[in-house]
Amino acid sequence: MNHYYKHLKKRTYPRKMRTVLQTLEKYINPIQNAFKYTLSNGPIEGVNNKSEKILNAPVTATEIFLSSKKSGLDQFLR
Repeated sequence: MNHYYKHLKKRTYPRKMRTVLQTLEKYINPIQNAFKYTLSNGPIEGVNNKSEKILNAPVTATEIFLSSKKSGLDQFLR
């Protein structure tokens, strides 16, 4: 990868292309690591999504009771 970049650096490009090359140079290691390793933050995002849903859930006793009846949980509340 580095030999390609050195070759590209010797040439003159339009401003937007130079900006792209500078950004690539700045973040080349994280980009290479993203292809090398298969780690993902997907599971954490799922936990965050569920927590937000819980925090934004109905909070009054009536709403909790009504939502439990809809989901069939009212049999456990007796």
